[in-house]
Amino acid sequence: RSIKEIGLVTGPPTLQNVAGFTNPQGNNRTMGYSPDGKYFAWATPTTVCILDVDSNAVIQEIDRPNVVEMYFSPRGTYLLTWERFTKQADSTEPHLNTNVWVSASGQHLVGLTRKLQSSWSFQWTSDESCCAQLFPNEVRFFTPETIGKTAKFTLHLKGVQDFSLSPGRSPAVAAFVPALEGSPGMIRVYPLGSFQQPVAQKTFFKADKAQMVWNSLGTNILVLASTDVDVTGKSYYGETNLYYLSVAGNFDCQVILDKDGPIYDVAWNPDATTKEFAVVYGYMPAKAALFNRRATLIHDFGTGPRNYLQFNPQGRLLAVAGFGNLSGQMDIWDCKKRIKVTTINANNSTSCSWSPTGRSLMTATLSPRLRVDNGIKVWHHSGTLLYHQLIHELYQVCWRPMPVSKFPDRAGLSPPPRGIEAPSENVKRSAAPVGAYRPPHARGTPSSFSLHAKEDVSPNVSPRPAASADSPARPGASRKAARQVVGYSPVPKPKAKANGASPASITNTPAANNANSATNNASKRIRLINKKLKQIAELKERLQHGDALDSAQLAKIQSEQSLTEELQSLKQ
Repeated sequence: RSIKEIGLVTGPPTLQNVAGFTNPQGNNRTMGYSPDGKYFAWATPTTVCILDVDSNAVIQEIDRPNVVEMYFSPRGTYLLTWERFTKQADSTEPHLNTNVWVSASGQHLVGLTRKLQSSWSFQWTSDESCCAQLFPNEVRFFTPETIGKTAKFTLHLKGVQDFSLSPGRSPAVAAFVPALEGSPGMIRVYPLGSFQQPVAQKTFFKADKAQMVWNSLGTNILVLASTDVDVTGKSYYGETNLYYLSVAGNFDCQVILDKDGPIYDVAWNPDATTKEFAVVYGYMPAKAALFNRRATLIHDFGTGPRNYLQFNPQGRLLAVAGFGNLSGQMDIWDCKKRIKVTTINANNSTSCSWSPTGRSLMTATLSPRLRVDNGIKVWHHSGTLLYHQLIHELYQVCWRPMPVSKFPDRAGLSPPPRGIEAPSENVKRSAAPVGAYRPPHARGTPSSFSLHAKEDVSPNVSPRPAASADSPARPGASRKAARQVVGYSPVPKPKAKANGASPASITNTPAANNANSATNNASKRIRLINKKLKQIAELKERLQHGDALDSAQLAKIQSEQSLTEELQSLKQ
């Protein structure tokens, strides 16, 4: 979805515009697929359109202006939309800015008022039998028919700040209460509809907010708890801790990490048989590691500029990458064999996602995070670039969801296909040759000193005597020498000054000055390089603390090795 239109493209290997689909023009506000991939919807400034993907036919056009967010329920039965809340000038009724629609018929099910964009959406069980929403000190659960009316059941928990419904056939709900007024924060897990006693719980003092991540079966949960302020003073950006809980209530622990620093990302392996999860953590260069169901480290992916993790849908491959203010390097790992497949250089990417086949992934540079070089790239897991398209002001990209059962994992990884020529920004540029430092006013002019000077200007050769009147003047001789009169003694040269310098030493002064100038230039260059290396060390320290650096600062960090090599050569 760009500022001008929405487009659909087939997946690898064809990667062509979808036949029969007319790209909607104009500034469309949002778009999205249903989780089962059956429907595709987008919002124009005046309407919401629903497309049947298999037939490429628009089945519904809902007259609802100014929709800025929407999503489908897990099976695509319902479409929920949200508009920015506005006060109604000529009506006493509130603005119903949150609405639920039946996808197939376009029927309006219910309208609600939800002012905050951060908390308007519902969480659903996998079978769509129940949905839930957060209210002060409670979580209310509704059936689709009773949304906005009487709750089917309610979880009462004082101070509850967030909750998460598990996937799977036996849903559970995890509720988080932050640390307040000296009392510890906690996470409690309840079976859906039975809230008298939690089946699992964990308390912790260092928790102002929490991110809850379920495994694919809904039997285990990771809780990434964080504080706004680090009381130890080690970081400006708070403190993070990771906790592991089993819904069965037979195991819980804090995940012990062997490197100090923030926790950037966590991800469960979608293959539930492995019961593994990955974490990227620690001050830059961050460390990525794989843990088993007992939260024990079982594989180390090494360190590097990384802050992002994503398994492919089959759980075979893992992308470990660094986005945002990092360089965009991405390592692809085979988690079955515990080997690195390749490294992809996806510069300036702000989005990354695996295809449903698990054999390719898409990176994108999106607005408004970055407004230059917007576009998408599709890569084979071997690192081969399959598709690249630059799109002006690109805002949103996504794959069509498909069941994992249609693309089972193979015994071996697919061989690299034939790709396209890598775009120029992915070609590693050779470092420019480093020369002697020259001050700005002397740049672009011939050097007064050359390593390949001709022998006839060697400082060890005395200058020729002045030409007489009957011999032609030597090119380059002074006018005074050319005007020497016959019969008169030449004017004696001035004696050397009191410093004892001989005429020969005075004659050799230009060459000596050149040598001294080269030495001075080298000394100046050494001082400048040391200054730059000190600045690079300060930038790296800022990067370790999570500060955002611009492209020029990142380029300066990458020049550290070449500067160090130049410094060593100048000191020899």
